[in-house]
Amino acid sequence: MLNRRSYVPLYVQIVDRITEKVNSGELSPGAKLPSERELAQTYDVSRLTARQALQTLVSQGIVYVQQGRGTFVAQSTVRAQLSSFDSFSREMRRRGLEPSSRVLIQRLVQPSSHTRAKLQLSEGDPALQLDRLRLADEVPIALESSFINIRLFPGLENHDLENNSLYDLMGKVYGVYPEWADAEIEAHNVTAPEAEMLQISPHQAVLVTYHLIYNRAFEPLEYVKAFYRSDRFTLYVGRHRLISAEERDKS
Repeated sequence: MLNRRSYVPLYVQIVDRITEKVNSGELSPGAKLPSERELAQTYDVSRLTARQALQTLVSQGIVYVQQGRGTFVAQSTVRAQLSSFDSFSREMRRRGLEPSSRVLIQRLVQPSSHTRAKLQLSEGDPALQLDRLRLADEVPIALESSFINIRLFPGLENHDLENNSLYDLMGKVYGVYPEWADAEIEAHNVTAPEAEMLQISPHQAVLVTYHLIYNRAFEPLEYVKAFYRSDRFTLYVGRHRLISAEERDKS
């Protein structure tokens, strides 16, 4: 039953209970949820409260609606907060998933002028190109193409970057810690080879993120372009104030 003395709104409590059932496997992907009316009866709340709960679950990507059929549990997705995007390994482990990688390219290259400018490299300076397929519980989640400022990490190209966290190596071996990130998001259709590696349909839309990673002194460490499966990964921007109290009072 719901705790009616709690400061937590009733619809949020319903969301939490349904989310727990999804996470525990009691409600598996594709399972149909009770209707708005049935939820209201089960939890002894108004239909408006039940509707709020369902709408919240939909907005969080936990369930989806099929017009005329009802509400169903969605396939599990990884949800990352864009404003605090961490290393892939730590992000997955925080969500109870086992991360792994397959290195596709690991070599020193002459980067493009665009990448060189991002990393603040001089003409002729090499960068380490690191392309990886990122997986969670053996399911492909993302394709990453990363260019690393090798001047700050000499010899990094010789490390095992398939079985070790890149950011852990940066900190533990070189004493350089990624602390800041700029990020951009776009939507793209993947090519046939990319779709095959991600195990999705050709030309399916994916989320594309561009991250520029800095150390504490705002020296650029890494420039990353990543393709994320939109059916398995969501990016959460977070809650931001649209208007300050001062601006509100003046309006």
